[in-house]
Amino acid sequence: MFSFFFAKKYFFSRKIRNIINLISGISILAITIGSAALIIILSVFNGIDDLVKNLLNTFDPDLKIELVKGKNFNQSIFLEKTLYDIEEIAHFSYIVEENALLQYSNRKFVGTILGVEDNFTKISGIDTMIVNGIFKLKDPIENQTIKYSAVLGNGVAHKLSVSLNSLKYLNIWVPQSNQKFSFDPTSLFNKAPIIPVGIFSIQQDYDIKYVIVSIDYAQELLKKENKATAIIVKLKSDANVQKVQTIIANKLGYKFKVLDRYQQHDTLYKMMKSEKKMIFIIFIFVLLIASFNGIGAITMLILDKKHDIFILSAIGMPAKKIRNIFALNSSMIFFTGALLGVSIGAIAAYVQQEFGLIGLPQTGTFIIDSYPVKIIGSDILNIFLSVSLIGIIFSWISSSLLIKSMTKVLVNNKIN
Repeated sequence: MFSFFFAKKYFFSRKIRNIINLISGISILAITIGSAALIIILSVFNGIDDLVKNLLNTFDPDLKIELVKGKNFNQSIFLEKTLYDIEEIAHFSYIVEENALLQYSNRKFVGTILGVEDNFTKISGIDTMIVNGIFKLKDPIENQTIKYSAVLGNGVAHKLSVSLNSLKYLNIWVPQSNQKFSFDPTSLFNKAPIIPVGIFSIQQDYDIKYVIVSIDYAQELLKKENKATAIIVKLKSDANVQKVQTIIANKLGYKFKVLDRYQQHDTLYKMMKSEKKMIFIIFIFVLLIASFNGIGAITMLILDKKHDIFILSAIGMPAKKIRNIFALNSSMIFFTGALLGVSIGAIAAYVQQEFGLIGLPQTGTFIIDSYPVKIIGSDILNIFLSVSLIGIIFSWISSSLLIKSMTKVLVNNKIN
């Protein structure tokens, strides 16, 4: 308590030389700016992370069932009955996914066809992500001679320069299975025309990859009738995903794997978590560098108060308590900077989150108008505790070394 009284007196005293006040102010400012910047950057990162997850969840099913080994399996009554028996399942659907060469007019692009059943819109929100045209996979209006139509990702449509108002077909080429060598390359592929009727935009990785078609068209093109590559599952709103995932896995056995939304994009989510950790670590190093200003301030204060140190030492105060005075004073610098920093950063992030003052560039197509922000309380707490811990460690180590050397000099020289 006695040490805290002196530390507070030195911290708020205006009689301390201006240079010490200036260094202390610079230290507080540096820690404030670093802490605020870290709060804002992590909040923006959280916002982007949350936006990406929401976009992926719009398209991705709650659960996806695939073979552990191999790619295609038969659509069977056993699989359907197994899934029908689970009350928590709202809808399920077979899908066929295969890489293909896409040709529109004189343009070509390698993408992925995704063959889906008629209830696909009940499992995903793809119909809400149409930015041009309509979501329709059979009996296109434009030309009754073609039975099927396709909905393209925005990136695929851009690469192929697709115009929905045109009567041009989209030709899809896939390699024939078990085809022997031929001097005619076209004989090695199956090809079928289809009419583009819609364009969707979800997320760049999907937009530049997928062409959604009817599963009937995909099976006919691939010559794999009654074959699927996966089953997608939508659960009821009150269902426990992990519980249902375990039930399905146990019922289907070791040949199938059941993936939740995170496991479907395991690499992406791990990368995003790693990026956030790296941002935090980099800024902590920046704050460590800024902490040297605090060491400079405490060094100058100790030098300025050498007579006080000598008097306190002369009347019998232990060096440990003298050290506590200056360590607490230095800790106050870090604590003040951290408190101001997280407060300013949290307020700035909240204003952006609520009002979107900082907008995105007007060039290009964006699904949002301003930088996404999401404030997470644990981030604020972790940053405040990290900066405070850095301050405490630096303050106590530097104070101990300086006071130890200072008291020896004062006692040996008997300074008046």
